[in-house]
Amino acid sequence: MYPRGGSSRMTLRDKFASSLFVASCVLLGLSVWIHLHPKPPTDRQCVRQLNVPSPVHDVLEYEEVQFDNAFWKPSPYKGKPTPELEAKWKELWYYGSFDLPDSYLPSMNKSSGGIGGDPWARTESGNLLAGLEVFHNLHCLNLVRQYAHKDEYDYSNDPAFHGSPELVLAHVDHCIEALRIRLQCAADVTPFLHTKGGKGTQPDFNSQHRCPKYDRIVGWAKERQIMVEKSDSKEGHGHHG
Repeated sequence: MYPRGGSSRMTLRDKFASSLFVASCVLLGLSVWIHLHPKPPTDRQCVRQLNVPSPVHDVLEYEEVQFDNAFWKPSPYKGKPTPELEAKWKELWYYGSFDLPDSYLPSMNKSSGGIGGDPWARTESGNLLAGLEVFHNLHCLNLVRQYAHKDEYDYSNDPAFHGSPELVLAHVDHCIEALRIRLQCAADVTPFLHTKGGKGTQPDFNSQHRCPKYDRIVGWAKERQIMVEKSDSKEGHGHHG
C-alpha cells in the first residue's frame, strides 16, 4: 500500500514535471525561432559593419532615392561654368577639416607616428586634424569638371590651379585615380534597364538607390569645421579643405 496521500504527492510532482517540460519546449522553440528569424540590423549597424569607424556614423540617416539622371536633363551642376555653378559645387564639399581623437588610428590602419618621418597634423586641442573622404572625392570630381572647362572660364583665383600646367595636370591625375579607387571600392551593382525604340537601345540611368541623407553629413561637418591654410608645396594639393 502507498502511504496515505502518496498518490496526491505523485500527481503534484507529475504536474510540476509536465509544466516544466512544456515551459522548456516553449523556450526551446522560441530560441530556435529567434535564431531562424533574427531581427534585421539597422542601417547604422550595417554601415558600421561594412566601413572603417567614423564619428559621422552616429548621425547618418538613409532614404530611398530615385536617381534623376536622364542624358539631356538639365542640372544645377551641369553646363558651362558660371559664378553660380561654381558656388553650387563649392557648397557640396568645401567644409574644411575636423578634430579626431587618436583612438581612431588603429581602425584606420595608421600608426601614431605619422608617415615617412612626418608627424600627424594636430588641432589646437591636440587631436588629429582629419577630413572626410566624401568631401575630398567631390573636390576631385569638381576639379576634373573645372579642368574640362579651363579654356572657357577663369580659374586663376582657385588654389587648385596655382602652379605650373604640369603641376595642375598632376593634381587632376591624382583626382582621377582617387575617384577610380573609390568607385571600385564602392562598386555599385544596382541593375539599370534599357529601352528599345526609334532611337535604338537606350540605357535608363534613373535607378533606385538607398542613400545617406547628405544634409546630415554636411550639417555634422559645418558644426565642427576647421579651416586650415594649405601650404604651397610641390605636391600641389591646393583646395583640399
